Amino acid sequence: MNIKEFAENLGTRPAGDEVPYHMVCEAQRQRYLVIFGSSDDLVEICGHHHYEFDAFRPTTLYVTKNRVYSAEEIHPATAKPIHVEYSTPTATNPALWKLTTAIPHATYNIMDGDELFCKGLVIDLNNLE
Repeated sequence: MNIKEFAENLGTRPAGDEVPYHMVCEAQRQRYLVIFGSSDDLVEICGHHHYEFDAFRPTTLYVTKNRVYSAEEIHPATAKPIHVEYSTPTATNPALWKLTTAIPHATYNIMDGDELFCKGLVIDLNNLE
């Protein structure tokens, strides 16, 4: 299963149930990271690694094959950035959480009722340098 198929299998998820346990296990097996906004000040990462990062203000996370770093941590020059921000939805980005990166990824929707809460990211660590 590739990351696009993985994201399609996640489908549209409700906030609070962003990644079912069996999909976390599959992400671990495949060396995938699933990244999503949780509440209004927390970014969660599950799958091959498990992290929670405070994101009360816009921040950048840095990803390598072996670790995810916060903006405050010293990270390797080869680490790839992911910008995360909780903000007001716009016409071009209707989600409350905005996760942006140049890392190849797939997305899936996380809903809060009828509103798009976040477009979660799925990243294949096997493809990182």
